Amino acid sequence: SKRIVEGAEEHRVSDGQFLLARANFAESKALKQEERMKSLAQAPQPQPDKQFSAAAGLARLEAEEAANRDSLFANVMDNVTRAVFGEEDRAGNNAQSQAESIEGLSQSLNETRNKLLERGDKLNTLADKSDRLVNASKDFASMAKELNRKSQGGFFW
Repeated sequence: SKRIVEGAEEHRVSDGQFLLARANFAESKALKQEERMKSLAQAPQPQPDKQFSAAAGLARLEAEEAANRDSLFANVMDNVTRAVFGEEDRAGNNAQSQAESIEGLSQSLNETRNKLLERGDKLNTLADKSDRLVNASKDFASMAKELNRKSQGGFFW
């Protein structure tokens, strides 16, 4: 689980919820950037002027860099979104990808089950050992009391 602090409040969310929120945030950020790029592309371009050519070139480079970064990370977030929501693959390998994801989930569940069974066995062993230790400590306490009682009567009596 993840700990998220929002303002003065602290929240705990599962890993899946965290990834989903992160994917939604990245998707909305990419959409906003895309809208900004479209508005920049539709805005009338000023005539090249020697005073503004450096600023315009810098703005153009920043816009291209932002577009490249968004296209690079948007593909990653699309893949995460598809994996989380199980959306259809663009390549048309939906049946194959579903079979692979089901097989992966099955393997993961089997590993989890095996680890859970091992943990249960270890807990049972630990419970048995603790019961034996409790019994041994009770025997020791009774033997110590008896020895103390015998020594109270005197060494040779």
